[in-house]
Amino acid sequence: MADGLAAAHDKGIVHRDLKPENLWVTTDERLKILDFGLAKVDVKVGGAAQREDATDVPTGSFQGEARTAEGTILGTLGYMSPEQVRGEAVDARSDLWSFGAVLYEMLTGRRAFARGTQADTLAAILKEEPAETAASGVVVPAGLDRVVRRCLEKVPRNRFQSARDLAFALGNLSSGSDAGLSAGTGALAASKATGVKKKWSALAALALLCVGLGAGLTGWALRNRAPALSTFRKLTFGRGAIDGARFVPGSRDIAYSARWQGNPSTVFLLREGSLEPRALDVPGAILLGASAQGGAAVLTRPALFNAMFIGTVSVLPLAGGAAREISGAAFAADFAANGSGLCLVTQVGSSRFRMEWPQGEVVVEDGAAVLRSPRTRGAQVAYFRSTPAAFADGEVHVLVKGGRTRILGRFKGFTSLAWGPDGHEVWLSTFDGGESLIQAVSLQGTARLLGRYPGRLELADVDTAGRALAISISQLRQAFGRGPGSDREVDLTWLDAQTPNGITADGKQVLLARWGEWDLSAGTGLYLRPLSGGAAIHVGTGSVTADLSPDGMWVATFEADGNGKPGLRLIPTGAGAPRRFPLTGSAVNADGYWFHPGGAGGYLLDEDANRISRIDLATGAITASGFSGPVGISSALYPQSPDGKRFLLTDQGATSVPEGRLFNYLLYEGEGARPTPVKGLLAAEAAAGWTDDSREVFLYDRNAIPSSVVRLNPVTGARRPFLRISPSDPSGVWGIRNLTIAPSGNAYTYSVVRKLSDLYLIEGLR
Repeated sequence: MADGLAAAHDKGIVHRDLKPENLWVTTDERLKILDFGLAKVDVKVGGAAQREDATDVPTGSFQGEARTAEGTILGTLGYMSPEQVRGEAVDARSDLWSFGAVLYEMLTGRRAFARGTQADTLAAILKEEPAETAASGVVVPAGLDRVVRRCLEKVPRNRFQSARDLAFALGNLSSGSDAGLSAGTGALAASKATGVKKKWSALAALALLCVGLGAGLTGWALRNRAPALSTFRKLTFGRGAIDGARFVPGSRDIAYSARWQGNPSTVFLLREGSLEPRALDVPGAILLGASAQGGAAVLTRPALFNAMFIGTVSVLPLAGGAAREISGAAFAADFAANGSGLCLVTQVGSSRFRMEWPQGEVVVEDGAAVLRSPRTRGAQVAYFRSTPAAFADGEVHVLVKGGRTRILGRFKGFTSLAWGPDGHEVWLSTFDGGESLIQAVSLQGTARLLGRYPGRLELADVDTAGRALAISISQLRQAFGRGPGSDREVDLTWLDAQTPNGITADGKQVLLARWGEWDLSAGTGLYLRPLSGGAAIHVGTGSVTADLSPDGMWVATFEADGNGKPGLRLIPTGAGAPRRFPLTGSAVNADGYWFHPGGAGGYLLDEDANRISRIDLATGAITASGFSGPVGISSALYPQSPDGKRFLLTDQGATSVPEGRLFNYLLYEGEGARPTPVKGLLAAEAAAGWTDDSREVFLYDRNAIPSSVVRLNPVTGARRPFLRISPSDPSGVWGIRNLTIAPSGNAYTYSVVRKLSDLYLIEGLR
């Protein structure tokens, strides 16, 4: 099909109505593309004459009739590209979108954008992404899934740029390599023309793999041009994590902060050409920015909060000396152009973000999304605004001082940004599907690719000469635990499942799920594994917020039915059939659940609305709970005491949060009782479960290695030491995540994120 489209496009013909009904397989196993009744001739689409963005070319008819008027919708509902739905002129890339819709249907048995009404289908094409292929129950290779996703990009310039590129990517898959999946035309695509329909020999396949890997390391061109050649120079040689790096303006120095060999974060100053950095005497500081006046903005007393560090912003003299505190409860900062003031991202209450520029002057405030990576350039500041549903997906904004904010583009898998060398572009890095892109987006919103790399590569800074600092990151998630009667921890990680989502009351089994890149989508594997370290049992697939019943008999997860209706599914861990309960009313958007200790029902949490509902598992009836105010639950905490009478919930309506405090806990002595603040909480502490007598809760420090665990009486605030937890190798580990302790205290599980980094200087990005 891709080869057929390429042949048509070479003749300047755009089909405009590609769909299953127009694809016929002959008796000699050839595929024919039929019905060119809506096709148009466009000399711009053949070969190298294709324009960078031809959607503004007026649509012409195939038979040489009068041109189709702008605004006319042509095509078949469900297979039309977004530009067709809007009635815009189209080019060959519209056919590639339709190709993706057909391929998605071939793989999953479902139409990518079919909805209940025509209007809803049109809206889905314009605004929604198709469901994950894994949701259909079919195992689709990752490389093939990436081909489908790229075909279905909403913006034409983000798709494959020709059918020959598409055919080449598919050919690589069939030959066992996906090295060229997302490559532009370039030299590799040109080689396709000489070998169509031929089987690769082992030598040719090896040569293709080598070329593909080399191109991945040096960056691929997005369109019809040779790839830019970039050079990499490694600057650091420790084992641990790098959390920030900057060129020091007006000097030959590079500043960075790193956590080597399990030690606290330290700011280092490295002179270009040297391998010996100088450490600044401010332990625990994370670098945020550097100024031409010789100062560094650093985060002191940092704590990890929803994948970002929060702490006190201080200014540190790079020549040496004490740090001066500027602002508390901040996430990010950058120096103003003159180096004297700061642009800050701070926290307001429990869930609002505020940008101040300069400090004290609020220019942006947002309660629905996270603000990240503020970078100033003259009278402008660029920053990233995440979507409410995904931390790494969202928009790059530029705010002009005293003016309006404009959106430069929407990006998936965002990691960092910096101003380009001339200030006319914003450079940014993204990580998605195992590969990183460094892109440049102009102030008019035109994006171009600077480089494509395997693995995770985060842009840290760009200087006026176009050189870049980038952090290469190897990130590993692991789960550990100790079972009853054992004196040592066991690595519980199983395949891609590394987050403990619940532990049985007897402390013998743990539910594991995959939680990567803050992805809350359904379809992750769910495994039940003994804390002794025995083999795991795959109990099914579901959401990463799945929960395990205290008796270990059921796993609760969220899933949509064939019509997209949300529901709660109970999966038996032993013999038996799953049960499904439709979610309605106040719980229609629920994404969290926990079982009542008695087993007859449970509670549903709508995290966005901060609302908890009750569900009866005998009848499926859903009713409002008696919890007053906006409340939620934290981490993997089982919030209800073993006797069922007490609840430990988080206060989501707090207007102020003490500095360093991760959670404001409320104690409910019964579902309808008036809550009281928990006494005795310290900064960075999280709850890990109730004790078996329902009188105390286990608390631990999430931002320390080793982490101290205490037993806390939430009424009196009395604290008793319990144990200390640390992985045997602390390198690159910031703290303990998702600690869950059995009520008896004889077993526990937790997860860590191990981040190992190297800093590189990149030259040659264009």
